[in-house]
Amino acid sequence: MISGVYEIEVQHFGDKFHYTLDLLEKDRQLYGCLRTGSMSLSLYNGMTIQSPGETEPHNFIFHRGQVDDYVNLKLPNGETTTLCPPGGYHENGILFGGTVADDTLVATFTLREMLVISVYGHRIPGEPVVNQTEIRRDGLPGKNLYCTCGTGTCTHRGYCDCCQIFELLHTAMMPRMREDIPNVPLCMTAQTNKLFGITREEAEKLFAPPPQTMEVNGEKRPAHGAHHLKDENYTYKL
Repeated sequence: MISGVYEIEVQHFGDKFHYTLDLLEKDRQLYGCLRTGSMSLSLYNGMTIQSPGETEPHNFIFHRGQVDDYVNLKLPNGETTTLCPPGGYHENGILFGGTVADDTLVATFTLREMLVISVYGHRIPGEPVVNQTEIRRDGLPGKNLYCTCGTGTCTHRGYCDCCQIFELLHTAMMPRMREDIPNVPLCMTAQTNKLFGITREEAEKLFAPPPQTMEVNGEKRPAHGAHHLKDENYTYKL
């Protein structure tokens, strides 16, 4: 049986992060939710695969995911909004699949341009809790050629669900700018700053340059990655 709650270790390049993954098989549909502690990722369009001779499926795959914290986000004025990167929300760039056997889960996130992130975990006691209905409807399949992301080494440019999931898997455990503002990819920082009334001066103080070394998995090494970059131009306009 694939349904259950799993403690998982996500290997993101050389780093390892520990999260929780809920999987629920219902009415021949598979739903999932990866929880990082401060944020969550819902997985949709899932299916299980049962080989001939098996009494139950052990393999699964998802074709769609969304970061829940970017949908119906509550603003200081009481209204809600859905965050969207410049140029729109482009999707259809994610595969998440794997195998469950003897309460052990082995899986991978495969993003565009074959960026692969490995997942390994074990089933733990508990009932899975997933989002079965709320999914953003403004997605567009295909590549956004006008993506304004400032990360020159991006391997999935334009597939915004890819980028958001890529960022979530390694930045969600970092301190938030404010408790009411989720961590967002670089291209969405100007948007969130404006929505929450943060001035450029305040943002520069909050996003001060990181120290030359940071500790990851108990070892010090140079800081790296898009989350350390600053949006110097603030070109995004609402």
